[in-house]
Amino acid sequence: MASPELVSEIPKRMLAARMVGLKKFEFGDIPVPRPGPRQILVRIERVGVCGSDRGIWAGRHFYNDLYRWQDFGWGEHGHEISGVVMEVGEDVEGIQIGHHVAALPMRGWAQYLAATVSSPGGPPRGLSPVCAPGADLDMICFADPLMVALRHVEAARVYPGDTVAVLGQGFIGLLVTQLLVQQHIRVLATDVREKCLAHAKRFGAETLVAGDPDWIRKITDMGQGQIRSVIECSGADASLYHAGDIVAADGTVVVMGATRKEIKMHYTPLRMKGIDVRFPARGARDWWGPAVRILADGGVEAASLIDHRAPLDKLQETFENWDPGWIKVVVHPHGVT
Repeated sequence: MASPELVSEIPKRMLAARMVGLKKFEFGDIPVPRPGPRQILVRIERVGVCGSDRGIWAGRHFYNDLYRWQDFGWGEHGHEISGVVMEVGEDVEGIQIGHHVAALPMRGWAQYLAATVSSPGGPPRGLSPVCAPGADLDMICFADPLMVALRHVEAARVYPGDTVAVLGQGFIGLLVTQLLVQQHIRVLATDVREKCLAHAKRFGAETLVAGDPDWIRKITDMGQGQIRSVIECSGADASLYHAGDIVAADGTVVVMGATRKEIKMHYTPLRMKGIDVRFPARGARDWWGPAVRILADGGVEAASLIDHRAPLDKLQETFENWDPGWIKVVVHPHGVT
């Protein structure tokens, strides 16, 4: 159970936000949850803004077909979360007050949340927190995007010495690039933003401006017909449509960036080359634990990609005034210090 000194620091009420309509957040002063058995109370310290957060808010994500505005509870859909354990419920093992945790439920647009912990050796109950005592909160909040990146690298089915085209060097694309380069895989990275390409080059990739009207021929020439996989991270129509033109015969296209309910791909090369198109959203290996450990150990660089920080009460303003040049924005629910 919580020590008296930490319990005394927990307020009775907190600030929280939720989406209530197109391009509209509502803010509320609501009770701080209390942890029940097998739960912990987490003071949320960092929440990364995901592309899905902005896409849903703007009404242009396929999630908009799955949720109604009235379905969103307080704190949803913020999910790139890190925080500090403030209180521990009964029957929780391995997590203590003061520990840093990540991989938390999608209720990050709030100052506190109660998260259920899986029993040792038992099946997970929802998304169970991953503990990383003393880890940098700026890093482990990115467990979700790194988990996604790990899944998609796995889905690419490539090996050291192979060549991979990573189309789009946003935040997840840059994580994918780092993971591949670390495996001694040649990465051909594209984006329309010079800043993103500069990061990709710093991480060891060969880069190409996707806005070049001749970029498809150029990247194909760079790959010399040996691009074993294309990992599409941009969501851009041109990148997704031409992925099959770029990849080599019997290769793999991994679709990650597309967020619309309908997409277009060039069918002829996919069919003639025997390309495997993969959408690895479910049924893949559980990468949550490894993602947190990699971030805690500094195995990938993420903090240098943060462009902007905002307090929770400025969430609406931040989304309205979004700079398209930003790679990553991090929200501080208790204020930016």
